[in-house]
Amino acid sequence: MFGLAGDEALTANIAIVFVTVLVAGLMSGLTLALFSLEENYLKVMVTSGTHSEMRHAQRLLPLLQEPHWLLVTLLLCNAAAVESLPLALNQLVSPAMAIILSVTMVLLFGEIIPQAAFVRHALVIGGFAAAPLKVLMLLTGIISYPLGKLLDRLVGHKIGILYRRFELREFIRLQVAEAAGHGSSSSSSSSSSPSEGGGGSANDSDSSSDSDAEQL
Repeated sequence: MFGLAGDEALTANIAIVFVTVLVAGLMSGLTLALFSLEENYLKVMVTSGTHSEMRHAQRLLPLLQEPHWLLVTLLLCNAAAVESLPLALNQLVSPAMAIILSVTMVLLFGEIIPQAAFVRHALVIGGFAAAPLKVLMLLTGIISYPLGKLLDRLVGHKIGILYRRFELREFIRLQVAEAAGHGSSSSSSSSSSPSEGGGGSANDSDSSSDSDAEQL
């Protein structure tokens, strides 16, 4: 491959396989992680988060203000890596084995593992990846920027979560019920003391929480 002979070709192909799987995993994980972060959440982190959260949120806000350009960049790099993997594997093993290994490696190391890991630490990982992503957006801009602008016109610029009235009401109801559950568990642990007054106040707080949930 590339005019290399023997061990050099083998080493080059193994390196290409490693790099393509790594890039595919990074792009896949970042796609899920970054688009799980809402712009309003990042704005809250900028004003009220810890020092590191503020720093990461400040790095990510400019990227997520161009969501479709970012999305096309991530998908373009991921597709390039995924398509290059079987070509490199084909130089190492038989074509049938190259397909099997390619599908397995992309599924495990390019999709499942990075997505499961990245989404748990989306803000931190996204903050560290913000600068390289800006470079990728510029490098692929001749393709990704026009496609991103086209998507802006077709589906709208903003990517966010919109709740209808009944969905928002149910969301608030769930939050109140969860808060009431935490309150009842804490009050039951404190009601082990012989004071009857404390037990009565806990029951009053539970009943008031339930009434609030019913009103919602």
